[in-house]
Amino acid sequence: MFIPRFLVVVVLAMPFVVGGCGDSGSSDGESAKLGDKPAKQILADVVSALGKVRSYHVQGRFTDEDGPASLSGDVAATGQARLSYERGGQRFQLQVIGATTYLKANDKFWNKQAGAGAARVLADRWVKTRKRNQRELVDELLPRTLASCLSKDHGAITKKGAGAASGQKTVVLHDDGNTPGGAPGDLHVAATDRPLPLRVLQTGPSKPGKPTDPKCGDGDSETTESDISLSKFDEPVRIVAPDNAVNLDSLPQGRGETGQAS
Repeated sequence: MFIPRFLVVVVLAMPFVVGGCGDSGSSDGESAKLGDKPAKQILADVVSALGKVRSYHVQGRFTDEDGPASLSGDVAATGQARLSYERGGQRFQLQVIGATTYLKANDKFWNKQAGAGAARVLADRWVKTRKRNQRELVDELLPRTLASCLSKDHGAITKKGAGAASGQKTVVLHDDGNTPGGAPGDLHVAATDRPLPLRVLQTGPSKPGKPTDPKCGDGDSETTESDISLSKFDEPVRIVAPDNAVNLDSLPQGRGETGQAS
């Protein structure tokens, strides 16, 4: 698939009203110009444009063996991020500032991840941690990582023609997903002089195997379908550390471990 698995498996992984990208109201001429290019050149243009993005908003949903889940958030190229995730009654928010991650989750999340004792103490409270797994998650969400993953580990790319996403005209590329760890899907590209990805759809199950770059997924994904949007490119992302956060790393071992959401 076009976007790394993180976006469909957050702690995971990752729909848009497009704003702040400075290229709304594309013309038929712009659409024709982009659409006249070969599919591989269009994808290369997307990679170049996305790699220069300073921030973006992500919103989407996906389905795997554990059922449907949703994700939304904002990510800055500097590494700051805020994300909200929900699946099966489990909900959490992440705020990442530098090397520190702040997490606020409901009792169902804590009960599943760390037990009833942790749920009683930590439910609906901000906690902070410097554990590397959350930091690595945000690294996978950086614009430069997305751009890199767009350029590799995909199957055969073809053009499906014109489309629309979030009120903008798009050129739609199709990935047949025929590569280890890949999946079939469609990429809606803004039909403007700034060809950014506006919508990514996974339309079928993933192939067995692992991608060549671990940042683009760890392989053998159980995701069967997803619908992810990107918007609000380059809008300021300002994240302030919450007050009175509990230091998760200082809690007794076994009481404050978060693990991975599932």
